[in-house]
Amino acid sequence: MCLLFAAVVASTDAAAVFSILESKKLKLKDNTDTVLEFESATNDPVALVLVIVLTQMLLSAGEPVSASMLALTLAQQIVVGLAGGWLIGKLCVWLLNHHRLEEYGLIPVFILACFVLAAYGSDALGGNILLAAYVSGVVIGNGVRRGREVSKHFFNSLSWLAQALMFIILGLQFFPLAMVGDIWLAILPAVLLMLVARPLAVWLCYLPFRRASWQKQTFIAAIGLKGATPIVFALIPAAAGVPHAQTIMHIVFFVVLISVVLQGWAIEPLAKRLGLKEEPL
Repeated sequence: MCLLFAAVVASTDAAAVFSILESKKLKLKDNTDTVLEFESATNDPVALVLVIVLTQMLLSAGEPVSASMLALTLAQQIVVGLAGGWLIGKLCVWLLNHHRLEEYGLIPVFILACFVLAAYGSDALGGNILLAAYVSGVVIGNGVRRGREVSKHFFNSLSWLAQALMFIILGLQFFPLAMVGDIWLAILPAVLLMLVARPLAVWLCYLPFRRASWQKQTFIAAIGLKGATPIVFALIPAAAGVPHAQTIMHIVFFVVLISVVLQGWAIEPLAKRLGLKEEPL
């Protein structure tokens, strides 16, 4: 159960960081924002796999689960997700660059169709749906030459609609009176995540990269902002009927709330203090 909770709260939310940066008109030096985006894109698929596997293990208590099976599942998810996203993304780029669509409004529709094919096609083949979606988006976004502006506005509107629907669905899953008793259970995990687990993980990950400044490492260690992703992941064991999953949902909710309030508030003053704020020209 502790491993399941750890897998659920492992995800960070780059979108939450970027929304704060955009609202404050704040730009970061040394590609720090790119690192945060890459982190979220890489740890979310792994966290999803772990949540699903651990949920299945808890539901099949008593049945042996080998480490080799877990490693094989993780490898399959990563390889198929990467390959599926890359192949469909490349195919979409080639088709759009070599076959002109007369109506510009059809370009984002075609990209959306390719995106759905990459994500759910990879998922059907045993790949990771989040990884396939991210890779196909990167390939298409950097390869398509026509209709970039109309596609940008189309997907921006679509993302706002998806976020609104997501928060409506999340709101329907929580009942304030049932959550009050679990507030105190969230304080210790939130403090340990912010002050111990994340700084230690960032320090270990940066050991091979000696050129990264201590200011950049400190900022990334301090701003591991949690967002809606851990709450969505917490719904997986709850929907599957895992015992005490509702308690995990409540704890995750308060961990995310504490992270958004404290780490979200600290982004701008910490960036200024560490000299990472890029001054406008």
